Amino acid sequence: MRPVSEVESCPACGLPTERARFCKGCGAEIGAPSPFEAPRAEPVVKTPGTSSGLNLRDVAKYQRYIILIILGSIVGVGGVAGVTVALGAAAAESVVTAFVVMAGVMAVLRVVFVYKLAVAAGISAGWAVLAAVCGIHGFAGLIALLIVNNRATGLLKQAGLRVGLLGVRAEDLRTLDAA
Repeated sequence: MRPVSEVESCPACGLPTERARFCKGCGAEIGAPSPFEAPRAEPVVKTPGTSSGLNLRDVAKYQRYIILIILGSIVGVGGVAGVTVALGAAAAESVVTAFVVMAGVMAVLRVVFVYKLAVAAGISAGWAVLAAVCGIHGFAGLIALLIVNNRATGLLKQAGLRVGLLGVRAEDLRTLDAA
């Protein structure tokens, strides 16, 4: 608490008060923070090399991998639809089988990298496993992926890195390598 001056205004209501600890108008403590303002916490950015184990390079790398896997999955689904329409269902059977195998590999990679991104972003191991297990199911995996990706994006932006559609920009990754 700061010392009370002879004439000071109340932080809550603005009335002038004279050498008092409490405001005579509203009863708020003089020198105390205003009860109408939310407390503000300074953002904490965990940087590489700290004891917390958070490595922004890993967060950026795993986020990029997940985005590329999602784009690959979209191309795979579009490829199956395009081949089926172009060749007909009977002629496209072997191509569709290849795309299904690719989709399975993409699903496994998505589960692995969601877990790795969650751990790299500082999410506890239990929640990281839950997010990875949710990755098996389409909709639950999407929700888990959005939560983990949002956390990773927030950490990267908090560290001053620019995050775009494909994750952290290449020049920012080079600055992380140099650090």
